Amino acid sequence: QDDKAIQDATEALRVEPQNAFALRTRAEAYRALKQYDEAIRDATEALKIEPDNSFVHQTLKETQAAKAKQ
Repeated sequence: QDDKAIQDATEALRVEPQNAFALRTRAEAYRALKQYDEAIRDATEALKIEPDNSFVHQTLKETQAAKAKQ
């Protein structure tokens, strides 16, 4: 399921590279797969597009915390 979410979000980003929702979705899927660097990258990019998006801030915070526990 997470691999499918990554594929779908990546396809959406090919069409619309500035799609913050797709970046957040892919970040959450990467986090679920413990691919923390990729998740942090996507969440950071999403925040450049939507700096006030509290959902993306939460995704980034949770991902950073998960990475720190590794």
